[in-house]
Amino acid sequence: MEKIYNNKDERKEPIDKIWENIKSAVINASRTTLSVKRKIPSQEWITPNILDLIEERRKYKHQTDIEGQLKYRSIRNRINRESKKAKEEWLEQQCAEINHLFRTSRLDQAYGTIKSFLKTNKTRNNNIKDKNEGAIEGRKPPGRPRNSYISQLKNDVGFDTYAGLKRLAEDRDTWRAKLKTL
Repeated sequence: MEKIYNNKDERKEPIDKIWENIKSAVINASRTTLSVKRKIPSQEWITPNILDLIEERRKYKHQTDIEGQLKYRSIRNRINRESKKAKEEWLEQQCAEINHLFRTSRLDQAYGTIKSFLKTNKTRNNNIKDKNEGAIEGRKPPGRPRNSYISQLKNDVGFDTYAGLKRLAEDRDTWRAKLKTL
């Protein structure tokens, strides 16, 4: 092998051809011994066909010629159509399963399916603070606490607009000094 690379006159094949042969041999060996892992979709209704379309779309994403951009758009539109169709079918299947569980009086399983189906995170933003930068104590007031907080600050500091209040808050030291005088 050293003779091939060191003695250029005796080399029968160009170096690019040798590199392609080595590269194809390594790739073929890796394909036969290693398995290709497909990405598991985060949504249950995404089909392997949609995943294939997504992979194909990635090829055209950064192409600058018109033909590549048109191909990207057509694949993107096809993905959207296929996704909507697959999601609708999946939703119909879920609803049919829930109705079957209700008809067979398996309420605990039906409500469990509904709960896993909805997967809602009910997090609330409890980061509203009073004018002295402390957390509001006790029960949260009804309504819009952020609006009342901002209007309270505007009145106490002496600004009529939110923009004036924002300009004052850009410098933290003057902001704290102004609030301490209140």
